[in-house]
Amino acid sequence: MKKILHIIPGIYYGGVESFILRHIEGSEYSHTVTTLSSISTDQISEFERINIKVLLNKSDGKFKKYLYLLKAIKSDRFDYIHIHLNELTWVAVLLIKCNWVNTKIVIHSHNFFDKKFETRIVKFNNFFSKVLIKRVKSLNLACSLEAGKWLFGKSKFSVVKNAFAIEEYRTSKNEYGNQVGFIGRLEKQKQPIKAVKIFEKYFIDTHKLIMIGSGSYLKKLVNFIDENDLVKKVKLAPPQANIVNKLKDIDILVAPSLFEGLGIIIVEAFASGCKIIISEAFPDEIKLLPGIIILEDNDEISIHDREKLFAELSNDSRGVASERNIKHLRRLNYDIEEQNFEKIYK
Repeated sequence: MKKILHIIPGIYYGGVESFILRHIEGSEYSHTVTTLSSISTDQISEFERINIKVLLNKSDGKFKKYLYLLKAIKSDRFDYIHIHLNELTWVAVLLIKCNWVNTKIVIHSHNFFDKKFETRIVKFNNFFSKVLIKRVKSLNLACSLEAGKWLFGKSKFSVVKNAFAIEEYRTSKNEYGNQVGFIGRLEKQKQPIKAVKIFEKYFIDTHKLIMIGSGSYLKKLVNFIDENDLVKKVKLAPPQANIVNKLKDIDILVAPSLFEGLGIIIVEAFASGCKIIISEAFPDEIKLLPGIIILEDNDEISIHDREKLFAELSNDSRGVASERNIKHLRRLNYDIEEQNFEKIYK
């Protein structure tokens, strides 16, 4: 039986974790996951439920966490090491090559940064990863064209859809309700406070907001909600394993991210017939989905988009929208039933 090691940033209900769980359930191979972060969430049980061994990093120290990563890499004779570290790819590649670990390497880009938001350390890591990728033999994958170009530069790569069981997201609800939602890590990248501001500006008189996620911005978010007297209008909830039912209850999803490799939650919301408002930071594949509202430069929703949105919320059938959107996603090859991801390991 082939053995595959996945190296991921952490286990906290992110897109990488969802990708692995969806594509590996029922696998004929042995899969192990190790992390850079020592943060533990109950999502670990989801990995263990489908027989994925989890090696959670024991340290968040700048150097000790990489020593633990090396220990994980050398813990077994892995046939493949699948790296999901984005700009920190070079760290894993260096550990593999400098320690003469005999394995095939898969490098997977799940993110990209707009140059306006790249810090010096991100630029350095991204540059160093590009240099090393050119010098190693690897299979290069990306969740979108933009994510691939950002990490691999001129090196060859293939786009692999973050497919999912789209039929599970189908809804037969006739009407839209009064729930705005934000789903994602409470970090700078996702801009949760900006999501609250958008809700306050356009929807506070007619809707309520639920924010599902956790992260280092939680305290800032709570303070902002308190200071602006929004406690009765905004509900906070922890990340959840099964987000399908929550999405079916959310009528408008707001995602004002600074950067995104894909944004799989947008595709899932689209399948459920949800109305969606996003920033310009998403890849073209997302921005071109029918009916998506893109925020203007000043984070405004245009008058035309506002009028159209409220008209559709009043007159459209959500079930019809869900049916239409699922057909569209099938044409884009997002149905996991039609994919065989594990063929890359053959």
